[in-house]
Amino acid sequence: MEACFPSDVSVVVITHNAKGNIVPTLESLEFAGCPRTQITAIDVASIDGCPDYIEEKWPGVHVIRLASNLGPNPARNIGIRNASTPFVFIMDSDVSVESKTILALRSIMETDSSIAIASPVVVYADKPNTIQYAGTGIHFTMRGR
Repeated sequence: MEACFPSDVSVVVITHNAKGNIVPTLESLEFAGCPRTQITAIDVASIDGCPDYIEEKWPGVHVIRLASNLGPNPARNIGIRNASTPFVFIMDSDVSVESKTILALRSIMETDSSIAIASPVVVYADKPNTIQYAGTGIHFTMRGR
């Protein structure tokens, strides 16, 4: 595990019936040096035991369980509102981050105060030369409180 993960970044992982694919996601965060105490899994009404699995196998990761499935956006909002740090990295449970991604995004934001949102280039795991999305576009929207 690397020791240079930014202490002012929380990671929010949105899960829904993700017991079968959450391990690579959490392992990628661990490899990036992210302390488990900086990770919150927001579970969107899973029925596969995913929240229990995370609590059992990944102690230290905070789990918030939502009673109904209203899609990922309410979970993202809850993750942002519950973060204890000024920066929040939001990801879905079926993706992995490269070890320096979050550190690089945080560093960029530190050098330019006009940047309010940073997003990594996202590629398909089975087609790493194919970009899923990149740039300043956000693939979801958030509503206010």
